Amino acid sequence: MDDKVEGMDRELYRTTMGTPPDEMEAERRRLKESCKTYLGDAVYAKYDGRGIWLYTTDGITPEIDKIYLEDFVLRALIVFAKRAGMVCEL
Repeated sequence: MDDKVEGMDRELYRTTMGTPPDEMEAERRRLKESCKTYLGDAVYAKYDGRGIWLYTTDGITPEIDKIYLEDFVLRALIVFAKRAGMVCEL
């Protein structure tokens, strides 16, 4: 991976702009290829390349309740969490 992003030092870019695009794309590919991620309280998440599936399981039934979060819904959820006082720093 190059030490520069858009002509800027990678660490400076990360500090001022967030995660560099190439790292975000690599993470998206990794998440798409992974089966699932455990979030806690019997809740799992899967990324399908466009959005996130949240689902619960009881350990027997693979996916009991499912919710699909497109990017705009996820943003709205983050805004809601911030308004509720649950600070979400990404």
